[in-house]
Amino acid sequence: MIANQSLAEYKIVKIELGGIFNPVPKEDYTKVIAEYSSKGWHLVQIFAPGMSNNGLPKFFDVIFEKTQQLYEYKIIKIELGGIFNPVPKEDYTKVIAEYSAKGWNLVQIFAPGMANNGLPKFFDVIFERPIQNANSW
Repeated sequence: MIANQSLAEYKIVKIELGGIFNPVPKEDYTKVIAEYSSKGWHLVQIFAPGMSNNGLPKFFDVIFEKTQQLYEYKIIKIELGGIFNPVPKEDYTKVIAEYSAKGWNLVQIFAPGMANNGLPKFFDVIFERPIQNANSW
């Protein structure tokens, strides 16, 4: 065993989704990210562990890790077009390249809202960067 080994502290925030005919988040998860990151929580992942009978998620978890470093987040919404074969209306690879060049790190690409047909309406490209010279919480 390693002496003075510290254990990571995690917080999981559950975001419920609407019913069968409105499978969108009941709470703005981007505000949850902003709130927790301002208190020293670092976004680790967004995960949809439970599926309903229609194959759509019932909820998703926003997973944070406690850290001394404060981070800021930028979330870019990419709309999808087409009913039966949704494709991005914007080249997300260019968005990633653009923000990477500005010092942002890609965290995750996530589709928080689904249409009634089970396909995503849009997806969010989530970036982070450490806040320089910020006092931790």
